[in-house]
Amino acid sequence: MYFSFRKIRFLTFLLSHLCFFETVHGKPEVGLRVNWPSYLAKHDLTWNKIPKDYFEGAFVGNGILGTIVFQDDSLANTLRFEIGRTDVYDHRSLETPVAYGRERLPIGQLLLTSKGKILSSQLRNDLWNAEIRGQIKTDLGSLTFRCFVPSAHELIVLEVNATGAEHGATITFRPQVADSPRFIFKKPIGGDKGFTYVHNPPFETFKKGKIQGATQTLLMGDDYATALGRKKNQPPEHVPSY
Repeated sequence: MYFSFRKIRFLTFLLSHLCFFETVHGKPEVGLRVNWPSYLAKHDLTWNKIPKDYFEGAFVGNGILGTIVFQDDSLANTLRFEIGRTDVYDHRSLETPVAYGRERLPIGQLLLTSKGKILSSQLRNDLWNAEIRGQIKTDLGSLTFRCFVPSAHELIVLEVNATGAEHGATITFRPQVADSPRFIFKKPIGGDKGFTYVHNPPFETFKKGKIQGATQTLLMGDDYATALGRKKNQPPEHVPSY
């Protein structure tokens, strides 16, 4: 086994910084001396502009529910929170190809649209706190936000604070039809030859008091729903760093 002197020296340096020794009843004990919030902060992903698509976006989740944040491709001055769940998938007959019958299904997007034109933005994936933080400056004010998914609850929390005319910024939910991602990808080129995709029924929107959302029924009889609720809070005393 090859192990260079440089690697040994680096390992020794690493151990000297991470470990300390104490003597208890004459026996040495090893423990960690790491400031984990500070250490992980050095590895946070940061953006100095809004990510342009799904593959570049900031992300957060709890293993079941999550979201990826990037620039919307159809609405100007809009930040898109793409919603995903690991247990929202189709379950058609075994005769249907897997890519069309048992695939993850799109749910929809939460949209944060500023009142003014976006001039600059900053985003940060905070690893220690498992959240996304962002700041958007426009020609009418600014928006700061944090987004996280509680580990024990099935909801995405988005906290937004505004200055100036950006108090008029909007947050909306845009449902997405439960079509196979492969069908969506293949549709512009005519789909897969010899296969006709059967769509799931269209989603139905609803509004009950201050709650709004959509219900999606599947061909096999099951369904799922997504809801959006709003609550106004007092602005925080301290604005987080980005």
